[in-house]
Amino acid sequence: MQIHSPPLCRLRHRVRSAQPVERTELRTETSRTFELPDGYLQTELYTGPIHFKDQAGVWRRFDNTLVASSRPGFSHENAAGPYEMLVASEPNKGIRFEHGSHWINVAPTLPPASAAVTDARAIYSGFKGAELTYTATNTGVKEALVLVVGQFDTALSSRSSSPTISSTDQTWSVTPAAMAGVVG
Repeated sequence: MQIHSPPLCRLRHRVRSAQPVERTELRTETSRTFELPDGYLQTELYTGPIHFKDQAGVWRRFDNTLVASSRPGFSHENAAGPYEMLVASEPNKGIRFEHGSHWINVAPTLPPASAAVTDARAIYSGFKGAELTYTATNTGVKEALVLVVGQFDTALSSRSSSPTISSTDQTWSVTPAAMAGVVG
């Protein structure tokens, strides 16, 4: 027969780090908490989301960096987020935004002279003084038309398609005469 008795004492110790250590179990969508070397906790609050819940329900940090994609037809995709921004291998096919089973393609209707990927941006250029960019952000994809003063004289358009919406065109037509008095 064994007799079990409670321990006389319990020793608890904490190894303290010389650097703050993130307590990932305390993450929220808009905050992260660190344990400081003195044992106190410090929470950083943000006005927008910095984390998303993965399929297992764990808060993960966004990583909008466009990295090589293994998906057929796409050269790059954002590294980590609740949605996917996929950059097509062929520049005239633009980008695809996917969230769950929903998606939308957006592409320039004029073939760009070149396409490049930098950090979180897909940049389409060669439109006579204009470039079209798509940037992966924590809340979605941002589209921007960038005009070079004194060099643009073109009309640009993009086409969007999705199984749940009908195809739509967005056209930008900008000439130096249209901008007279606006710049300079």
